[in-house]
Amino acid sequence: MPGTFDLALYRYSSNNPLPRIATGRPSLSSPLHLFSALRDRRIFQIVASYAAVAWIGLEVVASLVERGILPEWVYLILFVWFVGGFVASAVVGWFHGEKGAQDVVRSEVAMLAVVALGTVAATVLTIQDYREGVAVAGVLDAATGLDARRIAVLYFEDESRDGGFSYLADGLTEDLIDELETVDGLDVISRNGTAQYRQSELSADSIARLLDAGTYVEGFVENRGADLRVNVALVDSESGATIERGSFERPAEAAAELRAGLAEEVSRLLRTWLGEEVRLRSRRAVTASDAAWVLVQRAERAWKDGDALLEAEDDWDGANAEWNRADDLLRQASEAAEEWAEPIVLRARLVYERSRLEDDLLSVEEMMTDAHRLADEALTIDPRNPEALEIRGIVTYLRYLYAMAPDAEAAEQLLADAEEDLRAATRVEPLQANAWNVLGHLYYQVDDIVEANVAARNAYEADAFLEAAPDILWRLWSTSYDLENWTQARQWCEEGRDRFVENPRFYECGLWNMTSGAADPDPDSAWTLRERVMERTPEHEADLSTLHTRVLVAATIGRRAGMEDDPALAQALADSARTLLGTSRGDASVDAGRDLLVTQAFAYTLLGDNEGAVDLLQEYLTFNPDRRAGFTEHGHWWWRDLRRDPAFGRITGS
Repeated sequence: MPGTFDLALYRYSSNNPLPRIATGRPSLSSPLHLFSALRDRRIFQIVASYAAVAWIGLEVVASLVERGILPEWVYLILFVWFVGGFVASAVVGWFHGEKGAQDVVRSEVAMLAVVALGTVAATVLTIQDYREGVAVAGVLDAATGLDARRIAVLYFEDESRDGGFSYLADGLTEDLIDELETVDGLDVISRNGTAQYRQSELSADSIARLLDAGTYVEGFVENRGADLRVNVALVDSESGATIERGSFERPAEAAAELRAGLAEEVSRLLRTWLGEEVRLRSRRAVTASDAAWVLVQRAERAWKDGDALLEAEDDWDGANAEWNRADDLLRQASEAAEEWAEPIVLRARLVYERSRLEDDLLSVEEMMTDAHRLADEALTIDPRNPEALEIRGIVTYLRYLYAMAPDAEAAEQLLADAEEDLRAATRVEPLQANAWNVLGHLYYQVDDIVEANVAARNAYEADAFLEAAPDILWRLWSTSYDLENWTQARQWCEEGRDRFVENPRFYECGLWNMTSGAADPDPDSAWTLRERVMERTPEHEADLSTLHTRVLVAATIGRRAGMEDDPALAQALADSARTLLGTSRGDASVDAGRDLLVTQAFAYTLLGDNEGAVDLLQEYLTFNPDRRAGFTEHGHWWWRDLRRDPAFGRITGS
């Protein structure tokens, strides 16, 4: 332990006149002497022997806990004692490991007392954390007696014609367990826990209940012509009712190679299904009013119907009618259960979601005020409600983004209040993925890119049910890009594209990567990616996206020109990029914030045209003078070379 030996260094010194036998300690005048002392005292043997024996004991206890013979808290406490014993064994070995008799000295007693007190304190904290976890899980258990988040993956069956895919069924099961075990917020039964019932004649739901799993996964593999189909179902352990089921098909000849990817795909689907089930159970558990619970379920159905009408048929009147009905049902639910905050929180979220579709800024402000009022009302009932804190934080932050504050001081207060509410939501519920996600956006907005990246990673790890995955992956990509972490930028962009093939942002990030060290600048690939973006861009965003993606292609061509060895080809590429930039200007009707000017300026820096870049930035700052500080206080890598140009300093005030 650092600092443990500092107090006695003088007594260990060769200058100390006291004989060595009086203290029982060797000299520590050099690292070599320290190693010699550790060896003489047999510290390594003592600590290793203790660790081996104690670890075996822990593994035995873990197996008994997994089988349900011992409660989980026994293992947690023993693990704390294991760590404390590890330190204690080192202390005892130091003072008594050398051959011959050694006296017990005060420093030894003091050190062991500190270790003992630390172990006791850690034990108390562990018990408190365990009890809090049980209390939270008890909210869910009240509905069914079992926690839906504790999930067992039963071994898949091989139902192929010749029974030749048992290896794939086994491998897929184990890969799926491994995938789900990485998800915070889920308690997944281990392979060993499930394997012991593999040949059992018990029914699947009986096995799941023996494992204390609130839900379980079952599935089978079968032939479908030249393809292999994997069928999977998520089942409620208490009732045996199927929550959801689905299937995946792959070419039979490539099934083994695709096993890992298939397990990942199944895992994502299961997590989405499980999120719906957990929300349903938790809401049922926290209200005694059957009528209120039914009203909330009806409201959510109307809400989803409204979303579907807008998405499938662009039916605004029909969608608004369904949303109004949902709001009325939620109001009735809150009146039927006055001490239940959930209907009010949902009303606040519904108002917020509707505000995002509104074009009129005055209407948006009114809706934001209404959502804030409802969140306040919910927090009056339940001051630690993470959903209400999150909503209030989001609408406060949006009021800041939409410049709804009367002055700069009020704007700063909005930002501080938003951060506090979002932070409070994550303190109450560390797995509040969307709160982390919005915090990432907030930090990105104020140019704290490192904190933005940290928040995005927390969101990614907390998003057990994949509710905010596209936004989180986009934030992870954008912060990695800004931090010049090219490997991560490439990884997050590719993962987003693999998982959300219809989301235009994950083709756009491929274009951005070509403007940086994250990817080679390939003009042909850039045009292909641009086509993919435009094919997936909503009609109301098409005008701006057309110009934006053309600028990114031009930036890619400009970067390619700067890497070309052939002067004639380099000049031709540069001319092509300039022509493209010249035809990609947008006015305020298309680009209200004039943000395209900044991207164009970056493209000009890739062409080595600092004068053109400065002219565009000056035009941008004329429209947005409040953004000048962003160029002086935070050094984005785009402008690294441009900062040497005196003209850049003049327009930015740096």
